[in-house]
Amino acid sequence: MRSQPQSAREIKEVIDRVLNEQGYLVDSNNESIIRQEIMRSWQNFFGETAIKDCIRLHADEMNKKPREGRTIRRWPRIPTDEELAQIAATVLAENPWVADSDRNGELLADWIEKNAESRFTVENYRVAIQVLKNQLDRRPPQPVIPETVAAI
Repeated sequence: MRSQPQSAREIKEVIDRVLNEQGYLVDSNNESIIRQEIMRSWQNFFGETAIKDCIRLHADEMNKKPREGRTIRRWPRIPTDEELAQIAATVLAENPWVADSDRNGELLADWIEKNAESRFTVENYRVAIQVLKNQLDRRPPQPVIPETVAAI
């Protein structure tokens, strides 16, 4: 069992440590609440038990630390059918060798969902085509008609 801190520095260190351990911010508001409650209820005894009791009594008034690693994730906006058709038309025009097939659509959509956080954009489709180029169905090459034959 630890003895009561003696100096102002020791008291501050104990308060700061307990606040950190309990998940509260080390700030002037929290320190003030603890000091007032210690003087009122604990006759200036700044031990860990007293500080933890103060935190328990005044938890709703105290400032908690923000949770680390917790962020609000914005889900991407899902494009409309018209927007998806426009994206597909743009990407297929840039890559005439890619067949306009349901299988290709499923492959590209699955890759984007898994690797691009479901952000269906022209850029993500371009990347998906490059990554999946060996798996995609290809358009058959268009026959080339020589100009002399076409003129006849």
